[in-house]
Amino acid sequence: CALIELESRYAPLLPTDRKTDQLFSVKDFIFSYEPSSWRYDVAEELNGYPQVVDFTDDTTGAPHDVACAHMSMYVNEVGHDMDLVQNVSACSPTPRAVAYYIHIDKPMSKGETVELLSNYKEHYEAMRERRGYGKANLLDGVKSDDHDITRLQRNLKDRFLIEESILQFTDDEIRQVIDFFTTRVWDGVQAATSSFEVSGEEGHSNLLRQCIARRRMHWLSKILRARFLELLRRRRSKLPPLDYSDNEDCTFQPGMFVFVHEWPKDDPRRTAYTGIATITSISKDKWNRNVFELSLSDGKLIESVPEAVVTIPTHEDFKDAPKRTHSNWMKWKKQADLPRMRLKVLKGFDTIQWDPSFVWNILAGLGSGLSEMQTTILQSMRWELSEELLFLLMKNKRLSHPFDEQI
Repeated sequence: CALIELESRYAPLLPTDRKTDQLFSVKDFIFSYEPSSWRYDVAEELNGYPQVVDFTDDTTGAPHDVACAHMSMYVNEVGHDMDLVQNVSACSPTPRAVAYYIHIDKPMSKGETVELLSNYKEHYEAMRERRGYGKANLLDGVKSDDHDITRLQRNLKDRFLIEESILQFTDDEIRQVIDFFTTRVWDGVQAATSSFEVSGEEGHSNLLRQCIARRRMHWLSKILRARFLELLRRRRSKLPPLDYSDNEDCTFQPGMFVFVHEWPKDDPRRTAYTGIATITSISKDKWNRNVFELSLSDGKLIESVPEAVVTIPTHEDFKDAPKRTHSNWMKWKKQADLPRMRLKVLKGFDTIQWDPSFVWNILAGLGSGLSEMQTTILQSMRWELSEELLFLLMKNKRLSHPFDEQI
């Protein structure tokens, strides 16, 4: 019996393969749960959240090109088939990675082949049911996602869970989701769903997921926006007002941290100071220029400091400052950056809004008849909109039998 490492790792293969569980759940939803086929949880946290690794592309939800060049992607699983025997195990060589190991029970002859099979255990059961080979499918006759009404039922339950989760998000968690959409997902999805120039079965599958993702990002953005605006209203008295201007110029204010460059100069009575200070007051000199009174970390004051010798500090400027000073600056900086961050998030909501002309793009070339792909996309979008409508009707208790196929 031998245990052989299949490859150095299953995942992550790229830096973008690492995500928080929260962010992965959002990605999984917009791409119709395809990424769940390739996820693994790891022990290491990421930014204080449980971490997930997977090797799916952030614009398609399918395995990216690097993953497709690795053998690990092609390992299947035994599921609930008693005739299949597991011969691949997943282990964690490090707290942030997963690798596959083959175990062979008996010697193999030259040229002999064996199918590599793993066991994804109970956490994969929801995906098995969606694909039609879970216990509920085999024993209770539950249908797979190929059955429209069954898929609708599953998706509606997930939508309620997603909304419940989002309504607990912090403003920073909302920012992370919107930043992920606008920087990693949107451009690729928009480009693919604007041309419809694909070939092959895999390309068609990706395009269909991307069309649905485009609509689901819009649906999520409405809930995220509502939660974000609610948080802004709650904190309105504590935070500076939202500034919609694009001016990012910094204005010096009392309480602000600054870095002082050799002041005072040419004064034999005092040693020139270089380092971190806090503005305690601002006045004007006879030429109407800003002059500061600054407080140092030891409580001493420096008076009549001209604006020309102070700059906005960077992390590097704090290397010789007390840790407490650096910590206070980080808190101040986060507070000062909030208006710009909020504006960026609000613009992000607008970026991923649904474009009604998308349907006309699908219908392009109708004069020569719809292609099979166009027909499939239109049918899928019809079900997607039906899901959204049923969600609203159920949420507002306007429909007593939401899963009655005869309604």
